[in-house]
Amino acid sequence: MRSLALLLTSLILISGVAAAQKPTDYYNRGVELLDKRDYDAAIECFTQALEHKPDYSQALYSRGVAKRRKGDIDGAISDWTHMIEMDARYPEAYLARGMAREAKGDRDRALIDYSRAIQVNPKFATAYYNRAVILRAKGELDNAIADCTMSIKFAPTFANAYVIRGLSLADKHNIDAALADFDKSIELNPQMQSPITTAETRFNQKAMWTRPWPITTKLSNWIQNRQTHISIVVWRGRKR
Repeated sequence: MRSLALLLTSLILISGVAAAQKPTDYYNRGVELLDKRDYDAAIECFTQALEHKPDYSQALYSRGVAKRRKGDIDGAISDWTHMIEMDARYPEAYLARGMAREAKGDRDRALIDYSRAIQVNPKFATAYYNRAVILRAKGELDNAIADCTMSIKFAPTFANAYVIRGLSLADKHNIDAALADFDKSIELNPQMQSPITTAETRFNQKAMWTRPWPITTKLSNWIQNRQTHISIVVWRGRKR
C-alpha cells in the first residue's frame, strides 16, 4: 500500500509539472508580467510558450508588444511579420507593425500595413485613423477626411479622429467645418486641453505646416472662446 501511495503521489506531481508547462500557462504568465512592465521576463515566458507551440499566434503577437515597449522596434516588427506569415487574418498584427514602422519613419510601409488591416477588418476605426494621419501629412486631404469619417462611423467617440478631420478640413480652408470638428473633439475629451497640438506632434516635420489657414471671423471668435488654443491656432493661421 505504501508503494502504491508513493506511486500515486509521484504521478500527481508529474502531472502538475506537465500542466505548469502548458503553452497557455507560459502565455498567461507572460501577460501578467507584461502588465507589470517586466518586459524581459514577459518575453521569456512568451518564448517558452512558442517553444512548446511554434504556431501560438497570440504569444507571438504579445512578445512583439513586449519588445516594442522595451524599445526593440526591429524585434517587434520581426515577430509581427512572422505572425502575419503564419496567418494573415489578424488586423491587429498589421496595425502594430504599421505603428512600429511609423515610429522608425517608414511611413510608406506603415501606410500599406494600415490598408491591409482595413482589408482584413473593414470596421477597424484605429487603422482608418492612423492611415488618415499619414495621408494628411502626404497632402492627400480628401482621402484623409474620408478615412477619419470612416473611423468616426465605427467609433463615434474617438476624439482624435475629429481632430485630424478638422485639421484636414482647415487645410482645405473649410474653417467652419473644421471648427465644428475641433469643438466635437473637446466635447468628447474635455481633458484634451489642446487637441490641435496633440495631433500635430505626431509628426515632427514642417511639411504639415505648409498650408496656411485663412483667418475668418468665425475662426477669430473661436480663438477668443478657446483661450487654451490661442497660440497654436493663431500661429497656424499666419501666412509665411
